Amino acid sequence: EVTALLMGLPPVPLEANWEVSSNLITRKLSDGGKEAVGFDPRLGIPTRWERRDPTGKTELTALFSEFSSSSGGPFPLRIAFEAAKEGIRLDIRYREPELNVELSPTLFIQEKPSYAKEIPIETLRK
Repeated sequence: EVTALLMGLPPVPLEANWEVSSNLITRKLSDGGKEAVGFDPRLGIPTRWERRDPTGKTELTALFSEFSSSSGGPFPLRIAFEAAKEGIRLDIRYREPELNVELSPTLFIQEKPSYAKEIPIETLRK
């Protein structure tokens, strides 16, 4: 879910049973809650996602705004996420996002610190 949110997408399954009404799609969750995705009427892109518990209280919300053009289509430069029950709010702002950029393999090489001791994984069995 977090990866989808950071990419500016609602974290929802595409194959789910959605009910469509104008600029909003909704679906019932197995626990009795609901999930909804709102779309910009002009661009047809998601601008809001929310998940409600079985009593109708909002559990999670994400707002996507300040869109910029990208090779993959409009991309939100601002994502506001809230987990109401936990009292958590995150406001993510991108300055110059780049999509599908080639990453050098050297970025994934981690040097072992001199003080670290190597232990064969086989010795860690329970």
